[in-house]
Amino acid sequence: MCNYLARAWSPEGGCHICSEETRDLSKTPDSELPIVQLTIFITQPIPFLEVFFERIAKLNYPKDRMHLTTHCLVEKQQKFVDDFTTTHGSSYRSVNLIDAKIFNSERTAFVEAASSCLKEETCDYLFYVDGTVQFTDPDVLRHLMAANRSVIAPMMTRRGKFWSSFWGDVSEDGGYIRSNDYFSIVERTKM
Repeated sequence: MCNYLARAWSPEGGCHICSEETRDLSKTPDSELPIVQLTIFITQPIPFLEVFFERIAKLNYPKDRMHLTTHCLVEKQQKFVDDFTTTHGSSYRSVNLIDAKIFNSERTAFVEAASSCLKEETCDYLFYVDGTVQFTDPDVLRHLMAANRSVIAPMMTRRGKFWSSFWGDVSEDGGYIRSNDYFSIVERTKM
């Protein structure tokens, strides 16, 4: 995605800024790793939610360095959230349920989650995960932190499909449209 930032990417050299000011967490003791608020939102019915939570449980990051925040707008799937917090909640630094009866829209719940991280003295990063996302790399959080940026988001794609978490361009009326290099980026032949 760095090709959308001025002078950040070229066909000859690839990403010119990706390795600038990165952070090596491999030598950092677990007790000194940044504290993260892992925020999980379930905003629509999601198949394979139990697989999603199994993968969240396998994230390679010390749970005692993570605050867990959950929000579920789908009543029939609250059981999966409850099962996860019952089984794994005691491993986390803290557990916070954002009540869907009080925060009944994704927007208001997100503001609440972000605010709780900002208010918390021990919250270095907010890691927002939507239930529709399946992380297959347990080191994803460490990879994102190693980039050492204020804001970062993984490029999410669906294997074998031209679908992604970005469009790459903006139309004249301000809507998102596919860029001319969209397919190359989704196929990861261009970054």
